[in-house]
Amino acid sequence: MALFQKTVEQKYLKQLDAALINAKYREFKAYFGNPDIQENIRNSKEEQYSVKPLIQYFNFPRYPGNI
Repeated sequence: MALFQKTVEQKYLKQLDAALINAKYREFKAYFGNPDIQENIRNSKEEQYSVKPLIQYFNFPRYPGNI
């Protein structure tokens, strides 16, 4: 069983800006495709790395509990 109905999925996919998605995907690839970042991910404990990408890549606000 699908997570979303096909018509609902298609409706929202049509509303997406392809240029914006492509630009954000390039940013994503540039960050997570970086060998230094990949090595850091491999060497980090899950607890250490679980919030870092949200803070570093997506510029989420920093709170004492998520640093």
